[in-house]
Amino acid sequence: MLILSNFRDYYDSCASFGVDITVPFRREQSSFELNDETGPNGAMIKDFKSLVSSAADRLPPMPGRSPLVFVGFCGKVYAGLHTRVVDATGKLYEQRFYQPEPPKGVSTQCLWDLRDIHPDDHDKYLNELRYYRSKGDKKLGDWMIAKGSGAIGEWIEIFQRHNLVSFAIYDHQVFINPRLQDLRFQRVIGGVEAFQMIEMFISGVLGVSPNPMIELTDKDRIQAHGFDHHSFRKPPTKRG
Repeated sequence: MLILSNFRDYYDSCASFGVDITVPFRREQSSFELNDETGPNGAMIKDFKSLVSSAADRLPPMPGRSPLVFVGFCGKVYAGLHTRVVDATGKLYEQRFYQPEPPKGVSTQCLWDLRDIHPDDHDKYLNELRYYRSKGDKKLGDWMIAKGSGAIGEWIEIFQRHNLVSFAIYDHQVFINPRLQDLRFQRVIGGVEAFQMIEMFISGVLGVSPNPMIELTDKDRIQAHGFDHHSFRKPPTKRG
């Protein structure tokens, strides 16, 4: 698989084992809010809203007001928590009032399974703000165990309809082809497996969809192999 992108992700290094230029992955990023169905992304937004609703129904009862992240990857959707963590301790940050940006020493992270949560937080109910008092049937650790670390379902038709390999949904926004390393998705699928899954998905699923992915151009071929390999000049003779 040939990755055409202006950024690197955690599975890119696997391409060093061999590049198949007949399977191009044009990894272009875009983002938009999950609201207006009448705009240019209306059809996609409508599909994503339906996906989020259906995916949430497949999850166990939530521990309080828990901010979710959904990552779509090669036809499947995975769910985790998108929350703030104290960098020095790895514990959940207890937010007492509205803060649009995390304070110093606190970062926003994606937590995918029980290993990602500090043991002291297993018995907590996750409430973003102090004034949200409702609590689900499960504590945070229980919810993570019940949720599991695998995919919560398949939505291949959405991937095919919009020629998607990966996307993320959180904070009422959609991110097409996000940098999965920033979402700590390597905790879910390792680099070699992710590379192989993308290659098979593009060639076996998106390649036969009604709207196949864009074909490889001469410019892309030159970028992959160097100018000499795909140039129109005659090969060098013994005399140079």
